[in-house]
Amino acid sequence: MSWRAAYTALLCGALAVVVQNELVPLLAGHHLGLFTNGSDLNGYREGAVLAIHQKPLYAHEILPYVWFAYTPFAAVLFYPLTSVDFDSLKVLWFAISFAALVSTVWRCLTILRYRPTVQLAVFSAGISLVAVDIEAIRATLWQGQINIILMAIILWDLTRPKGARFKGWSVGIATGIKIKAIVFVPYLIVTRQWYAAITAIITALISIIIGWVILPDDSNEYWSHAVFQIGHIGSLTHPGNRSIGGILATIWAPSPMPTGLWFSCALIAFAVGLYAAWNASEAGRILLAVTIVGLIECVVPPLAWGHHWVWFAPLFVLALDKAIRSHGPQKWKSVTVTCGLMSGIFMWFSSWTYWETIRINLPLPMYEEATAAVFTHMPRVARLLTTGTPPVIYFITVVAVILSRKKYVKDIHEADPIDTPTGTPVTHTVLAQD
Repeated sequence: MSWRAAYTALLCGALAVVVQNELVPLLAGHHLGLFTNGSDLNGYREGAVLAIHQKPLYAHEILPYVWFAYTPFAAVLFYPLTSVDFDSLKVLWFAISFAALVSTVWRCLTILRYRPTVQLAVFSAGISLVAVDIEAIRATLWQGQINIILMAIILWDLTRPKGARFKGWSVGIATGIKIKAIVFVPYLIVTRQWYAAITAIITALISIIIGWVILPDDSNEYWSHAVFQIGHIGSLTHPGNRSIGGILATIWAPSPMPTGLWFSCALIAFAVGLYAAWNASEAGRILLAVTIVGLIECVVPPLAWGHHWVWFAPLFVLALDKAIRSHGPQKWKSVTVTCGLMSGIFMWFSSWTYWETIRINLPLPMYEEATAAVFTHMPRVARLLTTGTPPVIYFITVVAVILSRKKYVKDIHEADPIDTPTGTPVTHTVLAQD
């Protein structure tokens, strides 16, 4: 990686910040600015406060419009969040989340065989600033969500070599916080990573036991009742629901979504995605495989908020790498694909929401009230476009991976200096395109 490329990435990152500030000012009112919300982080903190004082976690809203939708183990993990005031916590959490984003980009690039240099660190920071304009990344930082942090630890862990010490622990921890992360276990099984799969399952079970020992009543309530209360998370017809369930619920509204149809579509999406991930893994494209499974986690549930799709960030890095390495006519094709991907995952929804609140001049103090008023008059076609774009990108990605499987061959002469259990660079099988 040259200094020229590093400075170019940093310049693009600075431009991305300027663009975001023009579309939605960083300190915008109604809690719509990147630095003016943190509602989910506040929910984590309040959940921890309730747990510390042995008050019920799932009996009622812990904040206006906010239920605690995580496991008792998550509430225990959030205990340290109560040790600082909320304003300081927002700054600290944002810094940790952005650092996790930079480390994710760095990890992706080193897996893609870029040498770990100072230039690469600068390049990673620049690309991370660009990635903040991705709807899911921006929404995660805006709401103080934990998604980027979980993605960072899972991606770091699962891209280690097979048999790496304690590989799979990240999946268990993530599942102990957000149970949707369990989707990585079938991937580990079909790719014959038995040690990692067992480690993930054991770690997840330990997290449940810890939650049950410390918060027995809340654990009983969560695993017997609260875990099934999707309505506490949000409405299936909300335009922020970017899953197959969101598409079907929007089409059938105001009637209920056909559960059988959703289950069938979700099962197909899961199977096709898992097959694509297996194909990528068999071809040696581990980063792509893990990224696809991360996307499965978002497309399959009946409700998946836009901020869940943080796995678009590694997908963007993969597309960018392809554009950088390509030559001739193939380069323009790769650049077009990268730009098309970014246009699909860009923060259009956040921008539209902000400008709609300005247009109708809403004198509402809370962003939940402001956005609810805006969404009430949102045309069904616009809702479908908003809800359906991430799942469409998912299906395009997995189909493209399956169809392109035969285009790749193994090249045992390339060195990929990723970490091993001993920390020593090794030469292993990587991909080269025909």
